[in-house]
Amino acid sequence: MDEHVQKQIDELKDTGTGWVNRRDAVVWLGNAARDAIQALQEHVDDSDVDVKSAVGDALRHITLPDAPPLNAHKRIYSLESLATACAKPGQREVVAKGAGYTVAVQLPEGRHQTVYLNVNKSKEGVELLRIFSYCGEVTEKALYWGLKNNTNLLNCALAILKEDSVRKFVLIENCRFEDATPDQVKRAVKEIAVYGDWLEKKLGDGDEL
Repeated sequence: MDEHVQKQIDELKDTGTGWVNRRDAVVWLGNAARDAIQALQEHVDDSDVDVKSAVGDALRHITLPDAPPLNAHKRIYSLESLATACAKPGQREVVAKGAGYTVAVQLPEGRHQTVYLNVNKSKEGVELLRIFSYCGEVTEKALYWGLKNNTNLLNCALAILKEDSVRKFVLIENCRFEDATPDQVKRAVKEIAVYGDWLEKKLGDGDEL
């Protein structure tokens, strides 16, 4: 067995190590397995008869009990289609911004909140769809309050990102880009806009974000 694969398997099996290390091992193994299977499937009809035969043998020996077939295809949406699915005249306006998109969400009492959508790669090389909204500048006083109120959030979480070298609170939700669906993204945008506006009022009592 490849030493890199074995190292990750050993990391996963070691229940005495931290959960972060074991989770990272799962992500690494999952990505490696997916890439290997995809490479094999792309050569099922290889022009070389020996390669074609070896590919067939390899795929026949891969079994996943109670799992969907390995060659089952799911739809992967583009970032544009995920973003434009959030549009609704008079309520949500979608605009391209750099490599991503913004969704300007109109809220009750004349308030509004801008939600950002972009794609980033994790350190494991996984493409993540990042959905977030700025909620206010980070202050020492607000840090404890913000972490405490994370417990009240459903799918998103309060975090810190830099904008123009200024640390700001953001309400954020990440998901694997290949797993994202229009309905999921629309739900996240609406939730982040509502909670983000609430947090903005709590943190600064303004409506600039």
